[in-house]
Amino acid sequence: MLDLTKPVQTRDGRKVRILCTDRKHTNKEYGPVVGLITQKDGNETYQSWFLDGRLYGDQGADRGRKTDQDLVNSPTVHTRWVVFYTSPAFSGIRDELYRSKPNTSLWSEDINVLSVQEITYTEEQ
Repeated sequence: MLDLTKPVQTRDGRKVRILCTDRKHTNKEYGPVVGLITQKDGNETYQSWFLDGRLYGDQGADRGRKTDQDLVNSPTVHTRWVVFYTSPAFSGIRDELYRSKPNTSLWSEDINVLSVQEITYTEEQ
């Protein structure tokens, strides 16, 4: 489900800057969401959508089909760090996941840090 409080883009990946979500218009063909689509050359073009992200008018919305200009939430990129380590307190190698890079120099001296790996992944909306 589209969340207009988070970053959005067109279905084909172009960034969209939302200007408003409550436009008033007597013509039901025009949706209440108004925004600017960033084109490949950097220019922005005006467009409107319905609250569910469907493009306005006869280009797809009233027919129910998907278009390249429909709105979708932009993918969220996450970065995490995994620390691999050993310790006399257990056998084998352990790992722990962190949201920010841990300062392993502050860890107990009996812990042997093998490596700290950065992991980046994209969460599709």
